[in-house]
Amino acid sequence: AYGIFNRKYKKNMKSLYIVHPSWWVKALFWFAKPFVSSKFYRKLHYVYYLMDMYDYEDFAGKNIRIPDHVIKYDQMTNIEYYNQKFAAARQ
Repeated sequence: AYGIFNRKYKKNMKSLYIVHPSWWVKALFWFAKPFVSSKFYRKLHYVYYLMDMYDYEDFAGKNIRIPDHVIKYDQMTNIEYYNQKFAAARQ
């Protein structure tokens, strides 16, 4: 995905978040590691839960709109995680 960006965008990109990464995607990036700059890997973040993106300092959540169906999918597939997170927040 990084190769499709123009050089101007690559230089200005602060972070690349991959949400719900499969083992295939992680393996692809692992095999590409010798051919890609180490700067890119510092910008790459695997996010397993949408809510966790907001924990990163460089994530500007106000600048991105996540579709409702993606949020619902994340909540349905990770219901135990969200129950624990909200229960901890209430205490």
